[in-house]
Amino acid sequence: MSPIQAAKQEASIRILVIDNTPMDCQLMTDALGRCPGFDVKACPAMSEEVISVSAKNAQVAVICNDAHDTNKKSYAVVRRLRLAHPAIRSIMLLDSTEGAAVVEAFRSGAKGVFCRNDSFESLCKCIRQVNSGQRASRPPRGRRAVLNADNPPVIRRVVPGRWVLVDREVPKGLATTS
Repeated sequence: MSPIQAAKQEASIRILVIDNTPMDCQLMTDALGRCPGFDVKACPAMSEEVISVSAKNAQVAVICNDAHDTNKKSYAVVRRLRLAHPAIRSIMLLDSTEGAAVVEAFRSGAKGVFCRNDSFESLCKCIRQVNSGQRASRPPRGRRAVLNADNPPVIRRVVPGRWVLVDREVPKGLATTS
């Protein structure tokens, strides 16, 4: 590998795409892989073992939320990823940026929320913002959700191997709902 190629590889943002549907995961991976400065890997399953192996060296994880996800599995993935790999910044890909889904994404530990209806260029911009340490969401609802979820809930280990979500302390005068 030439020094120029090595420098480009170091400067690229390492992204992990996590989705339950292998085809959707591969399509997103291929599309993001065409963007300059992105090094993208696919994780076409939301199982803990697969994610922990795939997450090595990733900087940003794009977690695709299924509209029919009644068990909120994608939010659990964000929480587990935050615990296992705190350096990885997560972005939730939602069907809509309205309502409780945005607040739940930020409370789960996501650093960014992106709507499937927005442009692909906006997703690339969102990834770059989150990678640089900023929170990213689409106004107007997203801005309020970011302010409400600046301190995600504390997760404490109670019994070896089991984690419990503990409500965060809310200063007087601040609302936790949108």
